[in-house]
Amino acid sequence: MPQLITAKLKLNLNAEQKILVSQTALAYRDALNYTSQVAFDAGKSIDILPPLIGVPI
Repeated sequence: MPQLITAKLKLNLNAEQKILVSQTALAYRDALNYTSQVAFDAGKSIDILPPLIGVPI
């Protein structure tokens, strides 16, 4: 039986690192939003998601 292990980490960042991590997170969010908009504009739907993750909606 497969096991799922989850780890919760705390990053101890200095001020410069916090800015860089924040910028990276914002860029990641913007990329996901762009991808979502492109899929929506192309008429793609969530119907393809369940086979990819194996969970029925």
